[in-house]
Amino acid sequence: MPGCQRQNSWWSENRDLYNLLLRFRESRASDPRDNIYALLGISSDAQDVDILKPDYTKSLQEIIRDTSSFLFGSSNITYKTVTSFLTDISSRNTDSFLNIVRTASVSDVDHFLVQNEVKVTEDLIIATTEDMKCGGDVVGLLLQQCRSQFDYFEVKKALQVASSRGNENAVKLLLDNAAILQKMGGPYNVPDEFYGYTLCSASAHGQTQVIRLLLDRIGNFRDSDPLQIDDTRDISLNMSQHFLALALASAHGHVHVVELLLDLSASFYIPESKSYLIDEDMRASKNAALGLLLLRGAIADKDGVIYIDSLCLASGNGYEQVVMLLLDKGAESNVGISIYSEERLSTALQAASVGRHKKVVKLLLKRGDMP
Repeated sequence: MPGCQRQNSWWSENRDLYNLLLRFRESRASDPRDNIYALLGISSDAQDVDILKPDYTKSLQEIIRDTSSFLFGSSNITYKTVTSFLTDISSRNTDSFLNIVRTASVSDVDHFLVQNEVKVTEDLIIATTEDMKCGGDVVGLLLQQCRSQFDYFEVKKALQVASSRGNENAVKLLLDNAAILQKMGGPYNVPDEFYGYTLCSASAHGQTQVIRLLLDRIGNFRDSDPLQIDDTRDISLNMSQHFLALALASAHGHVHVVELLLDLSASFYIPESKSYLIDEDMRASKNAALGLLLLRGAIADKDGVIYIDSLCLASGNGYEQVVMLLLDKGAESNVGISIYSEERLSTALQAASVGRHKKVVKLLLKRGDMP
């Protein structure tokens, strides 16, 4: 069992009974009751609790029941051994947290999180956003529990799930609190990264309402001046995010998402200082510069310009409506991507032919995409 030397690193951490039981749950004692009793004297919240005072006339099951009641409230759950109780303690703690989230105040949630460590997981984050009384403040408190990159990845996974399911409320709450995770974002801007992550996930699953939520957050460009992208990082960020979103929507046949993304891209223009991205034809219509780049499959990165074609993806998967929309918007059908062979580029017609999508092949031939 643990000693009480204050120089031990755990001594300065939260020493309430729950966290002590969690920390020392692998400890063994000749009398299993001492797995609980030995921690009472060093706990910050259970030293003077009458029902927990050491009493060896009590059975092990009675002691476990009293401890469980102290930690989590009254319950019909019973345990035969200390090991089974301590194995279940983390999930019981999560259930208690969610119950407080649904029924109590923000201050109650804050108090619970101060007293009890809660492991941040994708499932817990989703559950917290789905049925809460206290709103976004609770999500903020939960995200403050993130301690590592693993926690950060759990938040990203939760955002991906919420986006793919069209859970607008969860997406909004997570994006509203994204800045809390900035310290764990490495070299990236966390709110921007979350925006792109959400955009791509929602686009791949055809969740137009989530995409509209994102567009509302960055402003309605149709009613204002075009947004100028005036530094290399912003160009790379915006172009790569919107390109990937368009490619995913095209590859999955979500025609309404494709149309929405193309409408948005017309609100960006590239300044003259970045003219290496723009050819002569595109300079004539600055407001659509990013849109044309997306249609042509061009994204900027530190090494220059990469070409991947959304039209080719839609054609290869046989999505006739998406192909028609992309062609109507000005997509160039003679740019290909290396998806069927590392040795050559596949054009839209080649991709449709390999996939045996006769209607798409016929459409491309009619619109002038010749081998």
